[in-house]
Amino acid sequence: GAQVGDYTIVGPLGEGGMGKVYKARNAFFGREDVLKVIQGDLESDDARSLFLHEMHTHAELDHPNVVKIHYAGQHGGRFYFTMEHVTGK
Repeated sequence: GAQVGDYTIVGPLGEGGMGKVYKARNAFFGREDVLKVIQGDLESDDARSLFLHEMHTHAELDHPNVVKIHYAGQHGGRFYFTMEHVTGK
């Protein structure tokens, strides 16, 4: 139930090399999104640069098989972005 901006963490979905991924509920829209936040031990300038590059590259993609980014921001000094949540495998 941690709060990140307008999002309440519902539960973990996974973890990658750059960040942790959670299912999160957007209080404003009342929908569940996916929230990716940079890992705490990767808060160097280089890591932040790579995370932001990933976020910008993902945001530029426009394809029916790629989820859309809904929002990006900072919370507690850590970068995060949210994407649409798609159920299934």
